[in-house]
Amino acid sequence: MRAAELNRLLADERLRHGRGLSRAADRILWRAPIDRLPDATVVLDAAGRPSLLVGETLRPFSLDGWGAAVPVPDGPVIVLTTPTSVGTLAHGFVPVLHPSAHALGRTPAGVASRQDGVM
Repeated sequence: MRAAELNRLLADERLRHGRGLSRAADRILWRAPIDRLPDATVVLDAAGRPSLLVGETLRPFSLDGWGAAVPVPDGPVIVLTTPTSVGTLAHGFVPVLHPSAHALGRTPAGVASRQDGVM
């Protein structure tokens, strides 16, 4: 697959066709069992906040970085990360995450960190 094709695929998985400055309502969400998702997938927690999956915990997003770890819920969750990106993570892609993803808890399996990086 060429880069332009991959870019189109990810765009199609990310947003419904729409227009305007606020595209949040156009975001495509999907459900999956939490125990079938790889580390570094972003899901919505019970309060509807984007949260990073790290082992058996979720880390809610904030403008200061990933928050304190909370236990994962039982059952399916709403996933923000595109299906193609989840597949890439599941097959060994190593993302670079903000250092807060590693603070006060375990580092996601196969995940790198850098001091100035942000995910």
